[in-house]
Amino acid sequence: MVYNVSELNLEKDGAQRSSFDPSEYKIPLSERYLHPTACRDLAKNGMQGNFTYLIVWVPACWSSGLFRDLPALSIVVTLLLIAFGTVRTYLAVRFDKLFFPDPERWYRATRLTILGLAVSFSVGGSFAIYLTELSWATFLFSTTTGTFAAAARSTLQTHVYLYRSFTLTSIIPVATALILLQDSTSITMGILFLILILYLRVFGTQGYNLYWETVENAALLADRAKQMEVARRRAEAMGQAKTEFLANMSHELRTPLNAILGFSQLMTRSKTLSEVDRDHLGAINRSGEHLLDLINQILDMSKIEAGRLSVESSVFDLRQMLTDLREMFSLRAAKRGLELRLEVENTLPHFVFTDGLKVRQILINLLGNAIKFTERGHVTLRARLKSDTKGGEPKVGETVVILFEVEDTGPGIADEEIGDLFSTFTQTTSGKAAREGTGLGLALSERLVLLLGGQIDVGTKVGKGSTFFIEIAMQVAKGTASETNRKRSRVVGVASRKKRYKLLVVDDVATNRHVLTQLLRDFDFEVTEAENGKEAIQVWEREQPDLIWMDMRMPVMDGYEATRQIRKLAEAQQIRVRIVAITASNLMAKREGVYAAGCDDFVAKPFKEIEIFEALERNLDVVFAREAEAPADESADLGEPVYGQEGFVTELRSLPQERLKALFQASEAADMDAVLSWMETTEIDLSEEFMSYLADLLEGYRIDLLPALIEQAETE
Repeated sequence: MVYNVSELNLEKDGAQRSSFDPSEYKIPLSERYLHPTACRDLAKNGMQGNFTYLIVWVPACWSSGLFRDLPALSIVVTLLLIAFGTVRTYLAVRFDKLFFPDPERWYRATRLTILGLAVSFSVGGSFAIYLTELSWATFLFSTTTGTFAAAARSTLQTHVYLYRSFTLTSIIPVATALILLQDSTSITMGILFLILILYLRVFGTQGYNLYWETVENAALLADRAKQMEVARRRAEAMGQAKTEFLANMSHELRTPLNAILGFSQLMTRSKTLSEVDRDHLGAINRSGEHLLDLINQILDMSKIEAGRLSVESSVFDLRQMLTDLREMFSLRAAKRGLELRLEVENTLPHFVFTDGLKVRQILINLLGNAIKFTERGHVTLRARLKSDTKGGEPKVGETVVILFEVEDTGPGIADEEIGDLFSTFTQTTSGKAAREGTGLGLALSERLVLLLGGQIDVGTKVGKGSTFFIEIAMQVAKGTASETNRKRSRVVGVASRKKRYKLLVVDDVATNRHVLTQLLRDFDFEVTEAENGKEAIQVWEREQPDLIWMDMRMPVMDGYEATRQIRKLAEAQQIRVRIVAITASNLMAKREGVYAAGCDDFVAKPFKEIEIFEALERNLDVVFAREAEAPADESADLGEPVYGQEGFVTELRSLPQERLKALFQASEAADMDAVLSWMETTEIDLSEEFMSYLADLLEGYRIDLLPALIEQAETE
């Protein structure tokens, strides 16, 4: 539920009150007799005793012979009791209508009926006592009057002055009659009744004070409950506003990034680019990915604080992810002259069921920090089971605890800074000195670990380095390395399809439409464009495309409404159409809204090419051809050393100084032809792995990393 600002502002003062002063809820004595709560209780509680007097009076008069000896008195008192009881009942029933228009008039009328009942019964009873002298009737009328006076506290404690008047008018006539009998017993009883008046006065005052203390406490509690409700509604409104802000911010930031990364991905497919252009394009891609990572960190932190981030578990290749991380950070580590190590225990499962994206984000943050703040030495990523599993690798379906360690030989962390290590936007001394980072990485990592039900800890020593420990429970899953390789392979063409599909791209931003349209046309899809939901409906009615890429936030008509209307039209004509939401908002709540609107699938901006192709394979009868990759050995032990950066640097050390210097000068000048010439003319017996690694650097336009690798070889 969304609460508007004006509604909350009406109760702003109460909602912002942080403490309550009980004295504020004290009701002045002058206002108590007309207080609505007190008068309502007076009306409600008195309903049970309106005709009690009559029930006692009539049998007593009949059995004592009062009707026979004093018929006139008996009948008059009976009629008075009936009349006053009826009027009091009427006043109680009509309380709401009679009280609020004229509260004082209602109270006066009620007071008269109560005193009228007391006077009628007590005066009639006193005549009965005096005329029948000492008899059982005398005892009955006197004790009944005293009982009525004491019992009236429960109904009249709301108005102490009324209670006092009631006790006086009830008891004094009876006490007077007893004294006038001039019998020692009756005089004693009369004096006791007068003493009873004093007792009932104190008794009534105590009940009165207790009642109003209860009323005031109830008002205090009710006000507190009201303020808590207002605060709850305000929190809900703020949470909703924060969710909308996140969605808007995500959309505004991701939309231009989608164009930047989208066009850069398209350009990588061009065969006419020069080497320099490819190098610049790689820089654009890396910078864009870095910016996207920062945006995601900020949005993820905000989503966690708003309680909007959830775990989305799936099966993923844990070992492959670790290999990917090593490849991702190896060049960065080499550029800083660091050795990046990966140590993986043999019993670590290949495939697990958990939120792999969050595990990957945690390790990326920790590895990034370790490399960023380490000037010399090494950074190590370890992965193992927390406790060894007997009998080899754990079985499919078994839940195990994976322990990750990220160790560095950096400056370490001082003891006094450990407490703030995982605080948002807080950096240690080494972080400030490096003038890098946002202070979000560790804070986000801790929250993601906790979200996954795990634990994170750190061991550190100043000048010696730090080690972060992460424990996360995961379920062992079934999978094959070939599936992972296929998902990672670059799409190079269409392997098979049922027909040449017609697609519709709907987006209000022309650059975003162009990115997706160009990508799809390169793979021989028939593509039409629309810039809003209304135009999309018109295009669908005219051309009936097989699949629609639907942006969800657009002017004129948004994607939600357009999807609903197209769904209705398609169902009416019994036409099958697939709709894939493509939006800059990656919030889970937005995803649920997308599916509820009728979309079949979801792709978040900025998208990667592979995500578009996978969505097409899920929703259409089409299979894409991918680059051939060597089949992975699923039983390979990632802990065994493989040729890579370390092997390359080792062979660099074996080169003669003049040959090493020539390679350094060629790479420093970014002269790819010179490096190629160096490779062709070298007379030194270098391994195939060395030449392949160097060729990979050239093909990947990462010649800029060679100087750092050569310097590393010279210094170690």
